[in-house]
Amino acid sequence: MGYLMQRRVTKTLPMSEELFTDHVTVAERHVRLATEYLGRRPATSYEFGAGWDLVVPLVLAREGLRDQTLTDVRRLVRPELVADSAARLGMEPDLAALGITYLAPVDAMATGLPSASFDLVTSTDTLEHVPRRQLIPLLSECRRLLRSGGVLTARIDYRDHYAYGDPSIAPFHFLRYGQRSWRRWNPPSHFQSRLRHVDHVRAIESAGLEIVAVEHPTPLIDALDTIHPDFAGYQRTDLAIPEAWIVARAPTTIV
Repeated sequence: MGYLMQRRVTKTLPMSEELFTDHVTVAERHVRLATEYLGRRPATSYEFGAGWDLVVPLVLAREGLRDQTLTDVRRLVRPELVADSAARLGMEPDLAALGITYLAPVDAMATGLPSASFDLVTSTDTLEHVPRRQLIPLLSECRRLLRSGGVLTARIDYRDHYAYGDPSIAPFHFLRYGQRSWRRWNPPSHFQSRLRHVDHVRAIESAGLEIVAVEHPTPLIDALDTIHPDFAGYQRTDLAIPEAWIVARAPTTIV
């Protein structure tokens, strides 16, 4: 339903050139951060929540990463969108030839993939859609899949995603709702956890990963509107972080 709405009604698929360029930049940043914190270029990678168009994996392949495993909770990949992404990148949309394996349906909390299989785990605008109760189990599975010293690179978008389709909605509009009233606006097809940056940092650390780098813009304090008492325990600076990049490392096994 979400795909058909964006394809036929809102006309946001295929993605705009501006958004496509952003995804290319994000993919290149995944590679750059992984190389910096691994001390070498990654040879194998895993991504959960791969989505419809596979822009990020295609760019990773173009950057030389030719052993990628992608998963989704249900089969979301759309060949026509993958073909569009590949054409924009000047590539052929042959996933097998590019070393890309797409698996779905797969539970990201229990993938069944071999332990210590990957140098790199990437996440692009996906963690904000993971419910609180599933976040640590999912990240623990990422830790299991990473090799000794392997890294996770994640971009997390903390804004109200409804604001992208309606300019009248402020970036943190969804913080005005309590848990009960928010359920009305938070269907499974467009789930937003509303967890804040500090929640994700704690979850990553609780999963046994060591955070080695965090980058985020200056908190948008002036963009905060009405804040529901459910969020009273947060500092305003925590509430107003719009997005973040987090790099975390799996424990190093000494042989």
